[in-house]
Amino acid sequence: MFGRLALCSVALCAVASPAYAEEYLVRAQQQYADVAKDLQPGDAITLANGEWRDFEIVITGQGTSEAPISLTAETAGEVVLTGQSNLRLG
Repeated sequence: MFGRLALCSVALCAVASPAYAEEYLVRAQQQYADVAKDLQPGDAITLANGEWRDFEIVITGQGTSEAPISLTAETAGEVVLTGQSNLRLG
């Protein structure tokens, strides 16, 4: 009896709880493009350390003030954008 009650409680919590934000560590431009097309409020993208040459960073998701979409470096000063790299927010 207790086992069924516990299972039902877990199932109810899983259905009733909101979607959780995702954290992504991306290591290549194509991986970034795959992740960036489905961004949700609260999602966080981290660029792996290294040189990112001719990298067109486009963010088109819609965050909120409580759950912004963020883009950060794996380690401050260790992610370098070179060449014709740029950032666009939409």
